[in-house]
Amino acid sequence: MQIEQWFPIHIGFAHNPFHKEIEDELTRQCVKIKKSYKKDFEEFRKISMKNDSQSPLLDWFKFQSNGSYKLLEDQKFDKLHNWIDNQIREFAETLGFVDKLKCEAGWFNIYEKYEYADYHHHRPSALSCVYFLNCEENAGAKLFIRNSNDALIHYCDDPNFDANGPNSTTKSSIIPLMYHDPFPGKLVVFSSHLEHAVQQHNTDNLRITLSYNYTDYKVYK
Repeated sequence: MQIEQWFPIHIGFAHNPFHKEIEDELTRQCVKIKKSYKKDFEEFRKISMKNDSQSPLLDWFKFQSNGSYKLLEDQKFDKLHNWIDNQIREFAETLGFVDKLKCEAGWFNIYEKYEYADYHHHRPSALSCVYFLNCEENAGAKLFIRNSNDALIHYCDDPNFDANGPNSTTKSSIIPLMYHDPFPGKLVVFSSHLEHAVQQHNTDNLRITLSYNYTDYKVYK
């Protein structure tokens, strides 16, 4: 039996050269915004979500998407957003994207101890990305990305799967799963159709990430 690999999945990543200049200020801004919207967020969960959701992080994303806080309009992030836009442009041009892409949504997540994110996708956007604003270097909760279309998907439903574990030699060759360790200033870019998750955050330090979705520019003309 011969097995061929067709249509590879492209994952891009880059490191922000000026991250240390902005990390503290933008971290304080995210924490400040989260605190200032605490009451509004609790009311949003009570009314809109009817307290059914078990995921405060998912609800916080929906809260921001509702227009309560617009990350893309926060001028404190302008320098970072310009850099991310350039990275997305380079990624798209390298892969030969025909249409120009425009950022349609942006939000931030603050992971406290024991919080995590289940597998989800960002369809129908074209590209999504995650920026590690504040985290421990190469430690803590990993960002997992899996091939949603692979028939072997049932082998990797657990985002806590250890790719370096005792069975990694056997599993890593067949499991359609990859991950990026957190690193301050790292940007990870991938197709919005890919399912991704975040391991449970098991340290006392905050894990802050910024996320963005890009779509066809023609939609905004």
